[in-house]
Amino acid sequence: MSLTLVNPARESRATIGQQSDDRTTQFKQDLDKLYKMSDNKLFWHDSDNLNSSKIDRTNEAVKESAYKNGLIPEDYILTNIVDFSKSNRDNDLALTATIMGFLQDLQLGRVSLDDYDKMFFLLSEQKNLVELTYEVLTKNDPEAIFKKSEPSHKNYQELKDKLADYRAFLESDLFSPLPDEQLEIIYPGEHSDLVPHVRKRLSSDVLEYDSKLAPRTWIDKAQMLQDSDVKLGNKTMIIEHDESHSKQARDITNKDKTKSQEKLYDAQLAERVAEFQFLNGIKVDGVIGPVTIRTMNIKPEDRIEQIKLAMERWRWVPNRLGEKYIVLNIAGFYVRGVENDETAFFMPAIVGQRAHQTPVFSSVIKNVKMHPDWTAPSSIARRYLISKIQDDPKAIDRLGYQIQNKQTGDIVPWTNVNIQYLDQIDLSRYQFRQKPGPLNALGLARFSIENDYSIFMHGTPSTSLFNKEERMFSSGCIRLKDPLKMAKFLLKNQKSDAEIEALYHIEKGEDVQTKYLPLKKEIPVYLMYQTAWINKGGGLHFAKDIYKRDKELAQFMEL
Repeated sequence: MSLTLVNPARESRATIGQQSDDRTTQFKQDLDKLYKMSDNKLFWHDSDNLNSSKIDRTNEAVKESAYKNGLIPEDYILTNIVDFSKSNRDNDLALTATIMGFLQDLQLGRVSLDDYDKMFFLLSEQKNLVELTYEVLTKNDPEAIFKKSEPSHKNYQELKDKLADYRAFLESDLFSPLPDEQLEIIYPGEHSDLVPHVRKRLSSDVLEYDSKLAPRTWIDKAQMLQDSDVKLGNKTMIIEHDESHSKQARDITNKDKTKSQEKLYDAQLAERVAEFQFLNGIKVDGVIGPVTIRTMNIKPEDRIEQIKLAMERWRWVPNRLGEKYIVLNIAGFYVRGVENDETAFFMPAIVGQRAHQTPVFSSVIKNVKMHPDWTAPSSIARRYLISKIQDDPKAIDRLGYQIQNKQTGDIVPWTNVNIQYLDQIDLSRYQFRQKPGPLNALGLARFSIENDYSIFMHGTPSTSLFNKEERMFSSGCIRLKDPLKMAKFLLKNQKSDAEIEALYHIEKGEDVQTKYLPLKKEIPVYLMYQTAWINKGGGLHFAKDIYKRDKELAQFMEL
């Protein structure tokens, strides 16, 4: 191996390619700074001899830390770095560069974002890479230093614990694919040969499916199926009738109550199934059907990979996200408000369609607009709005559509417009505007995010879409189920809840005007893509890779 002063582990990954010039230059400068701190003395040698005990101990500490943190231990094996045909200094530099490279990967991520995703940008944060490397090399406690170098995010540390749990599950005998040759539909109270397999799968102490969901995650208003013989204790479980579960499919199961209790789909198991469905992002109906079985058949190795990718993405963000901030999980379809490390609110969100994906970035929210108007982008006007008006001219008054001159801002009277030829409008000169109001496409509030992609958060009059499990319906922006709750969170200490509610709500027949409310302090916002995350109650959620970004990142990382 020819010595180059870059991260040796990263240098060996063919799929990643070359590091960005900035990151390579910074690595070289940090390495040079490190040796100046020791007056250019060698770290790994006693006189002219390599300190083999120091190398061995550090080597074991690196491998253990890399494994626990979802990195690849083989990338950092110090004993593979030494080349006795080289000078002492070259060997010393190579060993030191490997340790610094490991710490860089552990703190900043295995992937260089400059190479992987040009759209991803972060609020800056100073990393103490040189100081930590110096501590590893000069103190006799590499294990403790690697531990304190890990990202301190609570979610990261919890994912690290779950990674260990899933590895233990993989090594146990609890995972074997459930029979799916003839997938059944099994309702609570029915009997099936499949029930013992499901019970065994969900009885693992490692995965902790104990039916104890976090507060307010259990939906307790749904009506149980009338023909279910199971009473679920004090909890009313989510048992929603699904027309796709046909009478014929239900008749597959044997409802003979003389059958073995082992094959009875009882209340306790039904609660565990509902919890499994909730934590795996599928319809929570307490019914064992094809989707539930296929989800249970996802291999532990695949779940381990999801956890590793989620940990990698947490390395890309600052350790301190702020005293008060907003997080959107695109893959999880939710927005969370956090203040003083406590979740202030959690709400469903709608994100971009696969053809109009919501990007990943971090920025700040600077203001709130109550009763926003909406200017339709030319692409949306051409693809959707014009035909809508032509098909239903009454929508003009009902929804408040206007045509506006882009240069002057003047509104063109509809009496001057021949709707029959509206599709011939010059969208370089004119644009469609929707007046503020309860049916405005942006709802009753918009939250401006500083970015180059025209992405912002807003309400919507189409609230029924929030009932879907997968919520990819926008053109990239983020729709919120409860924008009033978001407004109260952002404007806290500026206005009382009563004042915000008075600004937000609209009286029937009211002449609605847009109200612009700058925030006294900008609030950080992080748009992330996580297919594995931990909820407030400590439960591990998994989601589908809706944009195939996990697949891309795994290939990039060579997982």
